[in-house]
Parts: sequence; C-alpha cells; structure tokens
Amino acid sequence: YRKPEAFGTPRVFDAESIRTSAEATFPHVWDTWDFSADKPVCIPHGKDPVLFGIRGESPEWVKKAVSYLKSEEVSRFVIWETNQGTDSHMLSFTGEFLEGRSYVFDGTVTVLPTTQRGGHVSFAVDGVVCYAFEPTKSFRSVVRELLEGDELTVFGSFRGGVIHVEKFCLRSPAKKEVRVSPRCPVCGGRMTSAGKGKGYKCRDCSGRVREPVYTKRTLSAGWYEVPPDARRHLAKPVCRISE
Repeated sequence: YRKPEAFGTPRVFDAESIRTSAEATFPHVWDTWDFSADKPVCIPHGKDPVLFGIRGESPEWVKKAVSYLKSEEVSRFVIWETNQGTDSHMLSFTGEFLEGRSYVFDGTVTVLPTTQRGGHVSFAVDGVVCYAFEPTKSFRSVVRELLEGDELTVFGSFRGGVIHVEKFCLRSPAKKEVRVSPRCPVCGGRMTSAGKGKGYKCRDCSGRVREPVYTKRTLSAGWYEVPPDARRHLAKPVCRISE
C-alpha cells in the first residue's frame, strides 16, 4: 500500500524490476508482466491506495516476487488468501446459459471465425455464439485460426447473449493441413481461384497452376488464453492448469 501523502499522485516504480521479478518467479507468480504487450499488469490505474498487487501460489512466492521490485516507499504490505486465479467463477454447462454467469463447456466449431466491426472476432461452437473481443488483442489471431470441426473446451462468461471467451482448449483439431492459394511460378505473386475445377491464376501475369497447395496448420492441440492485460482476476491462467 502507498503512503497517504502519495494518494492521487502518479505511481513511481521501476518497470524493469517488475519484468525481472516476473521472469524469476513465473509460473509460481503470474500476471505480473504481460510479455506479449511488454508492460506491467500488476499496477492499478485508479486513485486507490494500492501500489501493486502480486498474485502467487503461496506467501513465500509472493514475497520472493516483491523482493525484486523497486518503487516508491510503501506504507505496508498485506498478504491475502483469495480465490483469484482459480476459475472458481466457472460453472459446468447444464443446458441453459444465464446472463452474467461464467461457464465451461465442450463443443465443436460450427461457424468459422469472422472479424466484426471494432476488431471483435466471433465464431460459434455447436451454435453458441462466442466472441474474442478487441481488448484480448493477440488472442484474436489465435481464434481466427479455428476451423469448422475443431473440438474445443471453452471457458467464458455469458453476457448479452454471447460467450465472452477467456480461454479454450483445442482438444482435437479438425485438420492437420489447410489449403492455401499458391504462389505464381512465373512472378512469385499470390494467385487466386480461376473458377471451380479450373485451378489458380495470377493477377499480375499469365501464370496458372492446376492443383492447390496445402500447408500445416499453425494451430495445434493445446491451451490458448487471453493475455494477462485482458484476464479477469478469477480466471485460472494456463500455467496453473496441470493437464
């Protein structure tokens, strides 16, 4: 906690020390530094008296993380035992989604991901509309790689008639390879379809190719989650999942 005379003023801290702390204590301490965005995520933005909040699996690990930090002088430290990082808010889906509740459910991708206005990405799992919203940043790129037939376990909250995805496990990918437009053998440009059963043609020259090209999917079976900056406090990060 900050000293009372510092309330309402900009927090003073050494960002590099926070990065060092995160590198030294992960995965026993999490959501201290967002490495994808290269910024600290344990510093509040409001005018409350908290200087920083460290989440870890034990008092010993939290203390170790704090030992690396360089900041303004603090008034005191308090260690709380909480349910943060536990997924305690998640309910098993039993057939009906209730507004404001969070659920974990299995299903198959039935509608391909589509980028909506504002940068939000939507898709559907067994007809349930799911969203990776713009604040989830790089997570949306992962979601865009999903294909129809992918078998998932989805974690998210139900709000406004859609699932706000927090993380998912790709249990069984539908395909190991996907078809891509080939490069022109003449000029190297990207080719487009010449029509059904007619192969591909180059936009820039006379090059033609009869057969499509297949490449391995970049998305493999495993866990995928929103970055720390977009994670809810109760959400369990993948680093804490044992399976």
